[in-house]
Amino acid sequence: MKKFVFFIIFLFGVGFVQAQITLSQVKDINLTGDGNPRNLTVFDNKVYFSADDGIHGEEIWVSDGSENGTFMLKDIYNFSGSNPQNFIVYKNKLYFTAYDEIHNSQLWTTDGSEPGTEIFGAFHYMDTCCQSELTICNNMLYFSAHDLYYGQELWVTDGSVSGTLFLKDINPDGDGNPSQLTAYNNKIYFQADDGIHGIELWVTDGTPAGTMLLKDINPSGDGNPCNFQTFSGKLYFQADDGVFGKEPWVTDGTESGTVMLKNIDIPANSDPYEFTVYNNMLYFSALDELYGTELWVTDGTPANTHIFYDFDTGEDDGSPSDFFVFHDKMYFNARNGVTNFELWVTDGTVAGTYTVKDINPMGSSYVSLFTPYREHLYFRAYIGYNHYPLWMTDGTESGTQQLTPMVDLTNTSKFVVCNDAMYLCANNELWKVVDASSGVDEWKNEKGVDIFPNPTQSIVNLRFSKPVVDAQFSLMTVMGQYVWEKQGHNGQDFTFDISSLRSGTYFIKISTEKSVSRFKMVKN
Repeated sequence: MKKFVFFIIFLFGVGFVQAQITLSQVKDINLTGDGNPRNLTVFDNKVYFSADDGIHGEEIWVSDGSENGTFMLKDIYNFSGSNPQNFIVYKNKLYFTAYDEIHNSQLWTTDGSEPGTEIFGAFHYMDTCCQSELTICNNMLYFSAHDLYYGQELWVTDGSVSGTLFLKDINPDGDGNPSQLTAYNNKIYFQADDGIHGIELWVTDGTPAGTMLLKDINPSGDGNPCNFQTFSGKLYFQADDGVFGKEPWVTDGTESGTVMLKNIDIPANSDPYEFTVYNNMLYFSALDELYGTELWVTDGTPANTHIFYDFDTGEDDGSPSDFFVFHDKMYFNARNGVTNFELWVTDGTVAGTYTVKDINPMGSSYVSLFTPYREHLYFRAYIGYNHYPLWMTDGTESGTQQLTPMVDLTNTSKFVVCNDAMYLCANNELWKVVDASSGVDEWKNEKGVDIFPNPTQSIVNLRFSKPVVDAQFSLMTVMGQYVWEKQGHNGQDFTFDISSLRSGTYFIKISTEKSVSRFKMVKN
């Protein structure tokens, strides 16, 4: 049996706030090998995932964060593994794909109970398989599925048998293979091949008549539209028109309004990727003949589409990737000729773009899997010797630290936050991180702040024992994302409305010249 590890580390804080980070194994799922939990998804205040206990094969599991509360939900495929994946929460159920003794990969649902984990009724007696690309739009669930008669085509459901609809036989002579499904302006945009125009840009409004080719971008071949990202009321993506190569494109949802944004690399492909919205601009990586692959930015117009930062003026490319916005800054992975691929950050200015820390001085750290939790941004980084431990940062070099014990995240593909804890696959088993920072609930009496009502559905009142001067109020999710901020408040009372927010747990952060306090608040 592998040892159950429990360790606490104490890290820096702001003002009197001292972070207490606990990294611990939740459960040894596979006593004789590796449980390999993956596809972690939060549903109904628990974490659902696929794992292999060494007996039943890879099946669907659930965890409430405790060892006893972590168990196999259902043995879907007896004497083998059902390979559950493509998890998505839709209409108070968890949808996923899985195999059983009778069916190939089918659409399944669960309400969180073993009896309530069953094959989706609409497909129970149908010869369909290989459901993928599950995407929600207008309260409908779209997906790609293979039918013995139509092949791999586009389907939609409202969660009922009668409301499950085959949308269109895009390729009557083969498979349409719809993929890259993206919701934009109450429709689904995707790439598909009708057997005539090649792989091009398609759109659907959820009806057979409204499922159509939007534009034949490359009349001589495949347009291959991909890497979709909504920004400023339009949809941006990469495409190849057969003349200028892979360049950034944009659409307003009409054929005439689907155009190349800019020909960045005239003699070849700029190959733009990882479009990311930050600071009211759209950032992405792109290649041009002069700079190589560097960081670009656009406001959505050709004139204001330009290189933002040239990381390496030598022969190598900066090749920025893994962009993630956290606490009003954008973090990413890049190199600049002095360091290899390391952790970078930008505040939207050239002067404010720099290496946070050279994590692996002997090589590249290849930072990835950025996940916000409480006041820090967590990520995976390579330190050499085939080892990827867990790191965290507050945006400063000294505040970028490796967590202990040194776990291996080589087979980790995703972190999730649930019930104020972060879950991940470490050492090929299920682990969790808990930030038990002092001063969440118990600071109330110490700091002389009263919050009422709590829980609440709308209005929140804050009353201080003494008037505050130039106080800053911030409302954050449990994942550390800021909902709103109010600066420069003076006085003894403060009131705000949270009626538009989703139900759940939030944190109120109060900053003054002398202290920083944080309080937990629940929205019903």
